[in-house]
Amino acid sequence: RMASAKKDVDELLTSSGNIDDNIRETLARQESPLPIMAILQMNMANAQKNGQETQLKALAYLFNGMNTELEKKVPVANRILMKLLGVEDKEDRRELLTSHLNSGGKSKELAEAIVKLVADAEEQFATIGSGPEGQTRSGTLELIRKVAIDAALVIGDVYGDSESDEFAKQ
Repeated sequence: RMASAKKDVDELLTSSGNIDDNIRETLARQESPLPIMAILQMNMANAQKNGQETQLKALAYLFNGMNTELEKKVPVANRILMKLLGVEDKEDRRELLTSHLNSGGKSKELAEAIVKLVADAEEQFATIGSGPEGQTRSGTLELIRKVAIDAALVIGDVYGDSESDEFAKQ
């Protein structure tokens, strides 16, 4: 896979036509995006180390373009949830949630994303014993709990108590 990914990166760097279309086509051919993203990261590190600014810019453009395309495939509720987990201030989280819900975000989809995240976290801790960057089970679940509480409160404000109750049942 890595050899194929390296070949695809080389082809992208020398491709003609619309580069964004070429990025989408290349990603569509990948069984998994991980090898090509790893090759891009390694090549970017080498270009930076060797002072190859033009090469670095080209690789960074490909990397960022692929990230953008990959993000489009992630359900909106999951993207919002990931953003929320990175926001420490509860007022900022609630503002982000309000904006999401007022722009058509669905509380059921958000609830499903939270339930899946909890299940995934539990599975990871059961399998590996720690989270990314040494996170603890209790710390991870507490962070998810804070987001879920904020979501329930905001859903109640935006849609009313019955919708908030349905969210909490999930």
